[in-house]
Amino acid sequence: TNELTGEHSCIMIRSLPRRSGFDDAWLPAFCADARRRIISLLSGPFRRMEVQTVARLLEQSAPNDQYLKEGNEETQAAITKRSGKKTELSEITNDELEFYLTPHDMKRIELYSRNLCDYHLIADLLPILARMYFLGRFGNDTKLSNLQAALLCGLGLQQKSIDDLTNELGSISGGGGLPSNQILAMFHKSIRKMSLKIDAICMNALTSNESKEVVKQLDQMKDVTEKTLAEDAEEGAQEIIKMLTPGSSKEASKKRKAKSSSKKKKKT
Repeated sequence: TNELTGEHSCIMIRSLPRRSGFDDAWLPAFCADARRRIISLLSGPFRRMEVQTVARLLEQSAPNDQYLKEGNEETQAAITKRSGKKTELSEITNDELEFYLTPHDMKRIELYSRNLCDYHLIADLLPILARMYFLGRFGNDTKLSNLQAALLCGLGLQQKSIDDLTNELGSISGGGGLPSNQILAMFHKSIRKMSLKIDAICMNALTSNESKEVVKQLDQMKDVTEKTLAEDAEEGAQEIIKMLTPGSSKEASKKRKAKSSSKKKKKT
């Protein structure tokens, strides 16, 4: 930072077209890693930065369509190699969501989205929700406006107060600052969008598990039915063979006569 003018200096980087056999997809992986590190530092060294600047920085560093093309496998592999398996390229699953949020936490988020509690009840969950959103873990179908993203960034990542944000976000509405009730209304809309997304993730996981259980039960019933029919058929076949075998009836009558004679001898 320039001490006289207060200006910030930065280095702009752009990757060259592929002209060699080396890894040319390092830039999107570098952006994903820098984005994650900036988000982690917003509650510390970058806490005094203006929320508009931070929101714009996170918006510009978000992965664009060029990096997320289905055919761009090399870029996706490079990001996965450097940033881990679960990055901006993947939507959060229900198992991961349960690691960050308990059922009671999800219930609190739902209550706030329905205007049944104050925002202080979910203040401890804002850093988790903000981090998941700005890392792209809610998917491409969950989008916030510029003002909503700035509010989520200021309250969740930088952990600023409502009074601080009323003054900083005044330029977005033309100056003069925003009233606190308007800020809370816009913030409530952003939390409601994320609450609906969380509910959708949980419902999809529930229906998937239920369908798996139903298929498993049907397979078990199928195996039991086939086994029972086979046993019944075998027993019926053995009975028919005994009935059709010549001499089987004579042997049975002989056995009966022998038993009756033995009983008479015992009596005498």
